[in-house]
Parts: sequence; C-alpha cells; structure tokens
Amino acid sequence: MSIVGALAEVVRDAGYIAGVEDATVLFKSEGTAYRLESFGDDAGYARLIVGFLLSAGVPITVLLEAANEQNRKTKSVKTVVYELPETRHAAFSVELFFAEPGAWAPVFERTLAALRHASDEYFATVNPGLATDP
Repeated sequence: MSIVGALAEVVRDAGYIAGVEDATVLFKSEGTAYRLESFGDDAGYARLIVGFLLSAGVPITVLLEAANEQNRKTKSVKTVVYELPETRHAAFSVELFFAEPGAWAPVFERTLAALRHASDEYFATVNPGLATDP
C-alpha cells in the first residue's frame, strides 16, 4: 500500500470520510476541512494542516503578533499567517514522524484536538468569529 493510502486508512479507521488527491488525504471534522499531506521522497513524514481565510478587518501586524504568541505557547502546532494578492490566510499544522504510516493512529484524535485548540485560541486572541470556512 502507498504512503498516502496508508494515511487515508488511518483517517477512515478513525471514522472520517477521507478522499485522496495526489499525495494528500482530505477529510472534514466538525465541519472543518483538513489536509494530511504526504511526501513521496520521505516515507516517514506527513503534515496535518487546517487553514482559514482571514478578514481584512484586523491589521496584519496584529495577526502576525498573535501567530508568534501562539507558536510560543502551544505544543507541537505551527501557526502561520500569510497574505496573497487578494486574501489573507492562517494555517495551523502538526508535523508527523513515524516508522510506518499507521504508527501514529493512536494519537490521531489528539493531533486533531491540538490543531483545534491552537486555532481556537488564536482566533479568540485576534477577533472572535474572524475565521471563515476555506
């Protein structure tokens, strides 16, 4: 089985409906879309990501300062804020290292909970209700 196939199996075994697009497993939890990215050149690594569009109503400096603070206080979750020509985004991710793709299955729900916690705290800091579904 391919790495992405094994990762998708972990997600499905946890009770989620998972689709595969290229090297990425796509699924939703509590209405929020997640991406589980695998990398063909590294069979022992993947990254779980959740991203949000941000409103233009908060200055970028406030968004970046809140991301820096979130990174300082949150275990294992990276928070990144970036701008594209038309939109702003916040992404929260956890990097996964494993001997085999199914090895992280016992902590899958904990990983999702960590992403939820970090994004909830971030948005509570910058502006409640700032996130929109991607």
